Amino acid sequence: MKERVIERGHVRGPERVSAGVSEHATDVVVVGGGPSGLAAALSVARAGASVVLCEPQGTVFDKPCGEGVLPRGVAVLERLGVALETRERAPFRGLEYWIGGRRRLALPLDSEAWGVDRPTLLGALDRALAMHGVRRWPARVVAESDGRAFVVHDRSGARLRAEVVIEATGARGRASAAREDPARGRASAGRVGVRARARALRPLDHVEIHLAAEAEIYLTPLARGRSNVAVLSRASADGPRGARAVYAAALARHPSVERLLGPLETEPESRALFPHGFVAAPRAGWFPCGDHAVTIDPILGAGVGAALESGEAAGLAALEVLAGADALAVARAHARWVARATSRARLVAGALLFLSEHASLAGSVAGALAHAPALSRACVRFALAAPRARAAVLPR
Repeated sequence: MKERVIERGHVRGPERVSAGVSEHATDVVVVGGGPSGLAAALSVARAGASVVLCEPQGTVFDKPCGEGVLPRGVAVLERLGVALETRERAPFRGLEYWIGGRRRLALPLDSEAWGVDRPTLLGALDRALAMHGVRRWPARVVAESDGRAFVVHDRSGARLRAEVVIEATGARGRASAAREDPARGRASAGRVGVRARARALRPLDHVEIHLAAEAEIYLTPLARGRSNVAVLSRASADGPRGARAVYAAALARHPSVERLLGPLETEPESRALFPHGFVAAPRAGWFPCGDHAVTIDPILGAGVGAALESGEAAGLAALEVLAGADALAVARAHARWVARATSRARLVAGALLFLSEHASLAGSVAGALAHAPALSRACVRFALAAPRARAAVLPR
């Protein structure tokens, strides 16, 4: 499974097309360079297949997110051989829920999780990709099937043929002609996420979640004495507008949070929040992953781990196709696995979203769990348990 030249000339990447060469081929094209796409590309490349990664924003780019990698995500990084130095990550072993300025529930994790800022995580994944010879195509591309393979092209006319396409373009992305959930690409009405990084006035060894009807705030420890501050806010007609205003209003509602934070290291940035949704209709040789496969409400904080996990799964599915398995059967099996793997997280996220809108009920539930440690631990294990490995589809 090495890169193949369709016409003539030596190919170092589709962006370096030799004179007279209009089309090249590779085993797999991955569209999207976030955690999910990088994990997919790495899982393919580690098996010896040729892969090209398409991402117009470059190697390392920032985006508002929670920046907590829960244990299942840590396990994926370890399986993929991604090295993060101790100084690059902040370990944590639990979650704390605060309601009305009071800690109401502490939930320990069974194994270590990491707080890692997004540029650092992407940088570590990119270093691993470079070690395995993954090439990058810094362009916005479209993938179309010609019935035998996929043809991936950009606006300049450069073309690349691939047997498999993995799409990791996020909840709003669309690089292929696949039929999609009609809700995809539409934000949840009235909900927005805002992220900033700030100096921590005291170190955290857990993720702190402050719930209120108007906004939730998540504090995730980061390396070098910082905290990621993520705000999930419900907009109203007379509410604040703009990332900084939403951020300031949320902290004003949570004075116990504001006392933990020093100066900002990054300006608040916002992005729309999207509802649960699936990409529909599995297609032969096409594997969605990350938010493009299934969107989990960020209130659970499981997004980065789910992205890594689904990216790895998409890469393994691609390898099955390259080994000769029926491409449509593999696509269907991948879609079923993603749905099962995220079902508990989606259920728990929905419950948390409901409780965040009903503070008195949330306080009662938290109080009940605080007095039943065994039940609390069982709830955590239910929400974060790793899915069963998917049985491989045998080659034809």
